[in-house]
Amino acid sequence: MDVAVFDPKTGAAGDMIISALIDAGASEEKVLESMNKATEKFGEVEIKSGKVSENSINVHSIDVISREEKHMSHKEIIDILDNSNLSKEIISLSKEVFSSINRAEENVHGETHGFHEVGQLDAIADVVGACKAYYNLDLDKKKVYCTPIDVGKGLIKISHGSFNVPAPAVQEILNSSKLQWFQNKIEGELLTPTGAAILSNFVDKSVSEIPLFISDRVGRGKGDRDLGDISNTLTVYLGEAELDLIEERVGLIEVVVDDVDGEVIGYSIDKLMEEGAHDVSVVPTTMKKGRTGNLIRVICGRDKIHSISKTLCNELGTLGVMISSVRHRLIAKREIKEIEIFNSEVKVKLGYFKDGELFDISAEYDDCKKIAQDSDVSLRKVKKLVEEKAREEFS
Repeated sequence: MDVAVFDPKTGAAGDMIISALIDAGASEEKVLESMNKATEKFGEVEIKSGKVSENSINVHSIDVISREEKHMSHKEIIDILDNSNLSKEIISLSKEVFSSINRAEENVHGETHGFHEVGQLDAIADVVGACKAYYNLDLDKKKVYCTPIDVGKGLIKISHGSFNVPAPAVQEILNSSKLQWFQNKIEGELLTPTGAAILSNFVDKSVSEIPLFISDRVGRGKGDRDLGDISNTLTVYLGEAELDLIEERVGLIEVVVDDVDGEVIGYSIDKLMEEGAHDVSVVPTTMKKGRTGNLIRVICGRDKIHSISKTLCNELGTLGVMISSVRHRLIAKREIKEIEIFNSEVKVKLGYFKDGELFDISAEYDDCKKIAQDSDVSLRKVKKLVEEKAREEFS
């Protein structure tokens, strides 16, 4: 599977997205041609594009300068796009991006005739250029990820006064998108409405970390602001994720106890599994002063981390747990099926690779145990016969 990953550690804007995609291999000539096509009939726009140095690293930079100060309405922008000589796919995606901005502006300001924070020709050039680069790199045929976006912090001055970062329109776009965001130490706005709208329409899935894949290209797009020692660049990675197994994000919770008896630990394991833990293991360990204890490790989905941590504290009496950073887990596709054998219904778990190849069959222990108890056949033989029949039926 081909993948693209946006990594906006210092935010995102339209020009940064275009620059990163050109740096990753999109045709600079074709992107600039599309930007000019979208604006040439309606005002003077100057586009400067090329390599620059950012903290001694070569990155790409796009600077769009518009001589037109008019703020256009959503309808006027749609008319410009519809009357341009751009391809249908570029027009369609560009209109979706501006519709995202328009919905955000209407939610913030009510029904409006003109965009407040965007709407000039430079914004049209940014959106069209980004959409052209998107299709030029075949991102529509790739799985597009985005790591959490640093939106900046503090206050920003807009046409209606000073507001908290993220600006109201940006917040509205984030609220209706798949994008994760955070605030770090950099003051001011890092994520613009145009940048937020473009990414919200490009990205298939937001991830907390860059997923497992093999990269073959990287692009870096420069931002306008000087952040000192921090490189103000948006990075995009292109590559492949050829995995036979399914990637899953999980949390790992650990706690060490030395004063809990085996029955309580056993009960706790059952309860944790009932609450949705993927797996629970207990490892004997030696603690300080030579005391024996148990390390209890729980793997669970990210949405279960808080509730399972609370259960560990309640059941084991521990005063705290350790949560490791969210990790990748590679798992097979699984199905539970039933087969009829020994005049009984027996459940079997089937494991598949992503391409549909069956590679593992496991008979349900409790079902096999009941058959063994009700007959003179050993449990080992019952499991073997069940799995052989399942392989015949489902291979």
